[in-house]
Amino acid sequence: MRFFKVLCLFIIGLVLTSCGAHKEVNQNSDQNEKIVSRSAVEEKESFYVDVSKDEKSGYPYMNSNHCMRTICKDGDSLYVAEDKGWSGAALYRCDGNKKKVIYKSKYGRIRYLNAQNGWIVFQLLERKGKNRQIDDYTIVRLRSDGSDVKKFDIRVADLWLYDNRIYYSWCTKWGGSDIESMDINGKDNKTIVEKDCGIYFYVINDKIYMIYDRDTSCESDNTCDLYEMNLDGSDQKQIAKFKAYADTVCLQGDSIYYIKPSDNREKEYLYQFKCDEKSERPLTSTEVSKYFFCDNYIYYEMLDYDGIKRLNLTDGQKKWITKEIVVDEFDIILDQKIFFLCSDGILPYIDCDTGKERKEILK
Repeated sequence: MRFFKVLCLFIIGLVLTSCGAHKEVNQNSDQNEKIVSRSAVEEKESFYVDVSKDEKSGYPYMNSNHCMRTICKDGDSLYVAEDKGWSGAALYRCDGNKKKVIYKSKYGRIRYLNAQNGWIVFQLLERKGKNRQIDDYTIVRLRSDGSDVKKFDIRVADLWLYDNRIYYSWCTKWGGSDIESMDINGKDNKTIVEKDCGIYFYVINDKIYMIYDRDTSCESDNTCDLYEMNLDGSDQKQIAKFKAYADTVCLQGDSIYYIKPSDNREKEYLYQFKCDEKSERPLTSTEVSKYFFCDNYIYYEMLDYDGIKRLNLTDGQKKWITKEIVVDEFDIILDQKIFFLCSDGILPYIDCDTGKERKEILK
């Protein structure tokens, strides 16, 4: 199953990278990298990440899907990107019963949504040209009321808004290339990490945590390295080496969580890697397509959308939230609500306590 996902992404990337804003990459090149050699990187003895205490981030870093981020909060305001395929996109701001559209794109889609301190940042994918055959990628930055819109010609693999600064990696066919940052106005550009491909990263608690996929080929054994560094790329420390799908890694407490294939590569389970013990254990006996941290729980969706379960991180107990087949992967969990993609002005969600389906009308 994962092979076909990777194959599809490869084909899409092969077509689109010739049209979108991107950097040329050579996945076999390791010259002039800003990551210092492995022997020069200090290994960190202890590791602990408390995501709940981070108040500078534009998105809660508890989502195993970096790309499909179309819903987030800033203070009491909920921001929701409506997905109409290539027929246009709308960004809603919801303040209780008061809802309004603050941004529209006629032939676009919104991904990597961030909102923090009155600013909104996201990746906009648009179809341009006479026959809408040209794919255009920009980082869009605007104020929370929809004013002061700016666009930057960058196609990203990861995008985070942190403490009024924008952090991103360039898109390649095999993960991100380089980690760079700029201020909220698109100035003061800085290169933090130079790497041709295989980069996924988070910005948490004034640190950058980078997952580096050593081998991005189809024959890869999924070996990853996790690094911690300051926001300017200094003081790099290697935290752990493990095998996982790099784009599914999440950090919580003293552990790394990820999805990876079983030994026979036929099943894809959720695992926990405890950094202090250098030990790994499976958390599920069923295949997982998506998971998200909320309070002391992991909510995870079964592969092929066969329902959602909740795992208690204290006692390991599992509970069904819904056994119904859901139409797509859920997007985010906020205020005890499991939100799905917004479509036609309707935002569906499942109540975390009752498992009942509900919806909010945004139009």
